[in-house]
Amino acid sequence: MKKNLLVASLLSVAATGAMAQAQANKETGFYAELGLAQAYYKESNANFNNAMGEIKAGYNINKYIAAEVMAAGNLNSANFNSGSTSINAKVSSAYGGYAKFSLPVNDDFSLFVRAGVTSATVSATATNGGRYASAWSTGSDFSYGAGAQFNFTKDVYGQVDYMSYYNKNNITVQAPSISVGYKF
Repeated sequence: MKKNLLVASLLSVAATGAMAQAQANKETGFYAELGLAQAYYKESNANFNNAMGEIKAGYNINKYIAAEVMAAGNLNSANFNSGSTSINAKVSSAYGGYAKFSLPVNDDFSLFVRAGVTSATVSATATNGGRYASAWSTGSDFSYGAGAQFNFTKDVYGQVDYMSYYNKNNITVQAPSISVGYKF
């Protein structure tokens, strides 16, 4: 009887330790996110916004620090007129690498800041009286932002954030986004 009680106690302790380890493993490891962002482009001669789809992948080093990469592509264009010229413009694509620093408030909610480098491409076409012109430009800059993460389960989470992707030469590109992620 004592042996059975001792074996049951040891198995219980081992199972509890294994379950705690499985839960702790979600604080480290790989993750992936799919999201939508609204890119706001501003400069002295043009202001527009367009929707972008985002994919992020990262690795949680611990529950406070992660490293991640991002790729985004446009989902639509902005159409507007400047005098008699019709303009179609968009933030075409963006790529970046970041360090992400989280502050868990509780098991289901955390705040974070993100900092790194983003490279983005902006393109535009213009038509006026049958004449057509197009242009594009690519630039990289230090980028940063902040957000909140909501854990729905130990594997699935939602996230909202606001990023400043580019701020040089009187041109800014900023974007709020919403995403859903999965921890592997």
